[in-house]
Amino acid sequence: MQQRMVYIPRLYEGLEHLEEIHASLNPEEIVNVAKIPPSKSRIVGFPEDLPFSKDDTRMFKKLHQLLSAINTITADSYATQELLKKRRKYSLKLLWTFGRFGELTQDGTSYLTIDDEDYFGQNLDGRRAAISQYFERLKEYGVHCTHVPLGDGWLLPSGWLRAKTKSWDKGWLMRMTIDDEAGGYILNALIHYTARLDEKYNKRAFRYFSKADMRVLKEE
Repeated sequence: MQQRMVYIPRLYEGLEHLEEIHASLNPEEIVNVAKIPPSKSRIVGFPEDLPFSKDDTRMFKKLHQLLSAINTITADSYATQELLKKRRKYSLKLLWTFGRFGELTQDGTSYLTIDDEDYFGQNLDGRRAAISQYFERLKEYGVHCTHVPLGDGWLLPSGWLRAKTKSWDKGWLMRMTIDDEAGGYILNALIHYTARLDEKYNKRAFRYFSKADMRVLKEE
């Protein structure tokens, strides 16, 4: 019986071929990789003449800058850009959830806390691995989120965060701080801003939040 020969490609063999092709080209035949334009959601400019003190207005402006920064995505490939768009959506929805439902604690370090019911109530991702990546992304903007289990069994074998049930009612918390000397004031601004949006727009409120549209604050 004739034995069949099986070809096993060498590691990085494709790259070696590409390097050979590249070396055979003349300099004028080599062009730079086309740059992908930044992906930026439509951001509404910061409103002038808000009816607040200079210090409070400064905090709202810092919050506006944070939302604008999160909205802007710069990537080397379209595949990476699409991935970062998903992380952008999560980041904005998480900030909205903390602002709208979070409990503010100020004991030296100011932070907002939400529980598992607040979190899942906003249809946020329950995969622990994905959430860790999202948290790392938020660190780039000075936003720090941590997960605080309140008992054993908070993570299912599948890697998903567990929701409270009659048979498991321990739950867990998430905390958020902002890495800024005025971080606590920005959290207060976030609470006030999301409350005003929800009061005026209800189910459409997040749409305005995702565009950092703060014109609602002029109606104080």
